[in-house]
Order: sequence, then C-alpha cells, then structure tokens
Amino acid sequence: LNSSLILAKLLAENPNGNLSEDQVQFAQSIYSAGNDLLNLINDILDLSKVEAGRMDIVPVEYDLSTVLSDVANMVQIRAENKGLAFEMQVDAMLPARFYGDPTRVRQIMINILNNAVKYTCEGKVAFAVQTAPALLQPGTAPWLAGHPAMQMQVVVRDTGIGIRKE
Repeated sequence: LNSSLILAKLLAENPNGNLSEDQVQFAQSIYSAGNDLLNLINDILDLSKVEAGRMDIVPVEYDLSTVLSDVANMVQIRAENKGLAFEMQVDAMLPARFYGDPTRVRQIMINILNNAVKYTCEGKVAFAVQTAPALLQPGTAPWLAGHPAMQMQVVVRDTGIGIRKE
C-alpha cells in the first residue's frame, strides 16, 4: 500500500509534465483512495489497541511544521477532489518544536479534518493551529517533566451540515 501511495503521489505531481490532466486526476484519486484505506487500517489497528488497553504514547521532540505539512498534504487532495477550498493558518506564536507524540497529533488532526471534508458538500474547510491556554495541570502529564508546557489548539471550521443543537 505504501509503495502504491508513493507511486500515485509521484504520478499526481507529474514532474515531467508528460501526463494528461485526466491522468493526473486519476493518480490523485488513487492516492486519495489509498490514503483512505491506510487510514481505515490504522483506525482499526488503533481501536484494537485501545480495546486491549495497549495504546502507547511515545513522546519525543518533533518539528510541528513537518506534522502540519503532512496533514495539509493528505487533506488538501481530498478537499480538492470534492471541489472544496482548504485553508490552513498557523499561529506565528507557536514554537517550531513541540514535545509529545507526533503520530497521535497527526492522527487526531487528520481524523478531525477528514470528518470536516466528508460532511462538507460545498464551500470550504478551514484549519487553524494556535497557542492554547494551559489545559494540563502540573503533574497530570508526567512525560512532560522537564519540557516547556506550551500547548496548541486545533480549530476546524467548515461549511458542512454541522451538528444539531439538540
């Protein structure tokens, strides 16, 4: 699956300019469908880990821009395939590096954004990452010991059907 995704992405980028517009669109569709399948497989594996009580958080120092770039690349194609605009804003006050589990951060962002794209038929999906007030109390996250307690907040707005008030 990963090899297919890499090939589809390379074809969709069409670096030599030798593919027709339709062929590039087909490659983008293959890439998008492959990502959907990969996400489904990962979700199933994660659910089985949660059910077994074995969901591990592996905190490391990571580059936030790399995670955001991955997320934007994955969601942008899905949004474009549905004819939706995709906007992303990143608060300039956020540090370049965070301490946490980048795999889980990426997964949460992608899940939220995929839901927004899924339930939005027209318009746009807007994604903002900004500083957040300190939500964790000292001592509640022992793996943060010795690391600054900067937290981020992810805000997704879309023109989709929304959630009924009741």
